[in-house]
Amino acid sequence: MNKNILIAILVVVLIGAGIYVYQEQNKEQASISIGDKEISVEAE
Repeated sequence: MNKNILIAILVVVLIGAGIYVYQEQNKEQASISIGDKEISVEAE
């Protein structure tokens, strides 16, 4: 496998885990800023 693909997968997993942890700490709303993009996740 290409090393870049593995790195990309790892980054996605880490971002997902970060959003989940942040959401657990902040039940109202979680938002993570990645570069110039912002991803908002509504907590259930």
